[in-house]
Amino acid sequence: MIQKFLSAHRKWLMIIGGFLFIFFMFLIIAGPAIVEPAVRKRLHAMVIDGSDSLYNYQLQDLSVQIIGGKITLDQFRLFVDSSRYEQLQLADDLPSTIMELDLVKGEIKGLSLLSFLFNKRVKIAAIISQKGSITMTRLLSGSNKKTTKPPFWKKIQPGINSIVVDQVKLDGINLRYISRDTTGPLNLNFDQLFAQLDQIKIDSTSAADTTRLFYAKEIAVKLEEFNYRTADSNYVLSAKVIDYSSGKKMLEVEDLHFRPYLEKEAHYAKTGLEETLYFLKAPALTIRGLHAETFVHLDKLDIDSILVKDPEVRVYHDRTQERNFKTKVGNYPHQLVLGASVPLHIRAIGLQNAAITYTEKSDITGLEGEVKVRDLQLYFTNLTNKPALIQKDPVMKAEGKGNILGSPITALFNFHLDSSNGQFNVKGQVGNMKGAQLNVISVPLAQIQINSLQIHKVDFAITADDNNGYCNLDMTYNDFSITIKEISRDEGTRESRGFISKAVNRFIVYNHNPLNGNTRVARGAKFMRLNDQSFFGMVWRSIFAGMQEIMLSSGSL
Repeated sequence: MIQKFLSAHRKWLMIIGGFLFIFFMFLIIAGPAIVEPAVRKRLHAMVIDGSDSLYNYQLQDLSVQIIGGKITLDQFRLFVDSSRYEQLQLADDLPSTIMELDLVKGEIKGLSLLSFLFNKRVKIAAIISQKGSITMTRLLSGSNKKTTKPPFWKKIQPGINSIVVDQVKLDGINLRYISRDTTGPLNLNFDQLFAQLDQIKIDSTSAADTTRLFYAKEIAVKLEEFNYRTADSNYVLSAKVIDYSSGKKMLEVEDLHFRPYLEKEAHYAKTGLEETLYFLKAPALTIRGLHAETFVHLDKLDIDSILVKDPEVRVYHDRTQERNFKTKVGNYPHQLVLGASVPLHIRAIGLQNAAITYTEKSDITGLEGEVKVRDLQLYFTNLTNKPALIQKDPVMKAEGKGNILGSPITALFNFHLDSSNGQFNVKGQVGNMKGAQLNVISVPLAQIQINSLQIHKVDFAITADDNNGYCNLDMTYNDFSITIKEISRDEGTRESRGFISKAVNRFIVYNHNPLNGNTRVARGAKFMRLNDQSFFGMVWRSIFAGMQEIMLSSGSL
């Protein structure tokens, strides 16, 4: 039957086949001349009309291949129109973020020509770019300004009804991020950006979908060899790899480093001021539940958890330098959270197997004392500055346990987010400790050598604010004996002050606690904070005030 049909209609089939062949050849030969102007027209609609003339563009060459619907762009440059920028700036109507693009070569694959030419719908299988640079500039933060301007999807109409792109791939793009908002200048450079954006849709329905990020259903970004130098040029932040997935709502950082730009001797030679230097090394950092879409759409930062594995933290303070009277009031951990420039909610932060080393150079002896905390497990919860959340739970907590100078320590901090003067309290315990463990601090920093001391347990509870700290402390120990040293600056030797040491051991210090059936305790031991003292300085000084009340007959030495 099929053979009879072909025989009967062979003539018409040949005519139709010939027509299709001619039409196909016409598309191959003349199609680019038809499609190319249409592409340029749609491009103009997206760039000029879609940005309210804020952006303009330059394009060196555009070529079209009908078969496969492929378009190639050469030397495409998207830039901000300076005159229009000034007009919008005067009208206080600039967008929060602007972007500039310099693309060496890009390819658009799988363009649906029928939808593109007749339905004004842009349907694309893939957009690929391998060479180029992107500069993103954030202009403001936390703005509640309302705009009457139509959204992008409406601006490009009637030239384009909708845009659908299955996938966008960026390989090896140089990315620069600049922030000029109220939080201060910020300049980030990423030498190698690899990104993939899936299921991009630009129309009225996608604009209302707050789960989308830059109109994409899912975004995966990989950044390599990240380096950032702070605005004051004092510190450098670097990472080997940064991976982000909007689908997993996860950001992972590999080999993170934060350190002073100069070596500490060169830094102090430059500033000449008594400052604390910070060093951080973290092999792995993972942020889960990172809701980037709320930050982009609503300017709010919402994170489920941050986990830092095996971090090494070093803190160095040189007291031989000229004193820096810059106030540190307002820099307690919860005050920094409350002062964040955007609404913030981080449910938990964890440090696993952390190693912290604090080193201080004495202005009296010129020697360095060192405190080491090892195997630290530290967890923060309820980090927020949102009034509604603070009303429900006004306490940010931190709980830690580890080893300090080789002895076990535990501590629980409660930071009061609803306090106007930085109030916090902490309860903790230090386990069995020998005097020899403390000599690494007491000799270089206080010129006191502990000959013998056996501490059985220390329980402490501190309540503090911006100005004062009050400590309740229970401490049991025995065989407390010291030798007061004197550092000879000329010869660099330590000389024992025997007579004074004997007098102190006999008349000033309590060698045991309990003693003669009586147990000494400290209740409400007060320490008055100086404005340039840090949070940890406040905690340590408050504990030391309690220890003095128990160990010394005069309460001080």
